[in-house]
Amino acid sequence: MPVFLLVFSRDPAHSSMLMFLSSLKDQLSAALGPRSFFQGYDSEQSSRRAALSVTVLLITVALLLTIAAMLSGPEIGLSNEERELIAGELQVPMTPEPSASNNLLFAVNWAFLLVLFGLIRHGITRLLGEGHRSLRDAMTITVLSVGPMIVGILCIGLFSYAFPLDVPHHSQGAFAARIIAILATLFALWLWEGAICWTGFRILYDQNNGRAVLTWIAPYLLVFGVLTAIFLFLLTV
Repeated sequence: MPVFLLVFSRDPAHSSMLMFLSSLKDQLSAALGPRSFFQGYDSEQSSRRAALSVTVLLITVALLLTIAAMLSGPEIGLSNEERELIAGELQVPMTPEPSASNNLLFAVNWAFLLVLFGLIRHGITRLLGEGHRSLRDAMTITVLSVGPMIVGILCIGLFSYAFPLDVPHHSQGAFAARIIAILATLFALWLWEGAICWTGFRILYDQNNGRAVLTWIAPYLLVFGVLTAIFLFLLTV
């Protein structure tokens, strides 16, 4: 091998770039073709690339949403009075006001949820007595499955900042229509996440359909159950 090629191949910056590109390729392959991706899955390499890709993705999304919040400015958003009025008339809880500080916490909150969900899914595979039990693989499947969801939230956020609903120039119908569209989009992304997760556990853990669905949905059921218990407890206090 020529000397200059040997030096270039050992360049840390070049190696880091190759690692970054490979991680993005894995994220995209898992989203668009989960079956073929997990059939050629390499536990050690894929886990490293998954961790890198989701870290870069979360930080990028948080920065883009923060910049969008700063550029939009409070003058084109909804005032607190307008938000309270809409929430009261539609009988829905008032959503938090978009802000740069909220967006900066985006990466931290998602990182916590991914670790929590990965741990729960690993615990479920152990409870089910699966022959293949790997915390690394459970975390990798969890991380790779949320790619479409994170990108979708970015698109929703940027659209909301670019085209805010400015009451009273928009009716309650327009507000309700946007909320329904957002919820429908998030539901579709959630199913997409489920399809990736289900495929990963089906192939890597050799689970049947029912067990794969249970492993995917278990964190949601557990979190929902805990929040419901807390809510009911607060009502009785």
